[in-house]
Amino acid sequence: METDKRRLEAAVVAYLDSRIKEDAVQLSVDEFVDVVSSSGRMEAMRHCEAIYAFLEVMLKTYTGDDEAEQLCRALHDQGFWVCLPHVVIERAYGDHNIPDRYCTVALMAENRHLLKVNEQLTAQVEQLTDAITSSAGATSGGPGMATMAASGKSSGTAAESGL
Repeated sequence: METDKRRLEAAVVAYLDSRIKEDAVQLSVDEFVDVVSSSGRMEAMRHCEAIYAFLEVMLKTYTGDDEAEQLCRALHDQGFWVCLPHVVIERAYGDHNIPDRYCTVALMAENRHLLKVNEQLTAQVEQLTDAITSSAGATSGGPGMATMAASGKSSGTAAESGL
């Protein structure tokens, strides 16, 4: 199923690439929405950057606020704004054709993602700290060995102590 989704996404990008050029857009807003929607909900960043590049060209051609809203809303309904890489969010934020609320949605989604990553990293650090602490305790002979060393008692063999 995942392979089919990737193929469909690639077909969408190829089709849009054949119809949308900087100097000529051969799609209406409705056709663009239909084509982008054909691959289903966007749940990964695989083709979002390409779709955003097409959106930029579409917004240069269709300059009305209603058209911009229709394009951005349709992409929002497909999950586009919540799976963008940071580079694309930056471009969108700087693009005055993109309504601010969609950039806000993208930034909030990125923030949620970063919070999850932070939680995972915190858990990994705690696990590694525990493992290092356990390993250090086992290497030094455990807590008992450290106590004997601190009290000046030797834990060596009779031969080592000269007996």
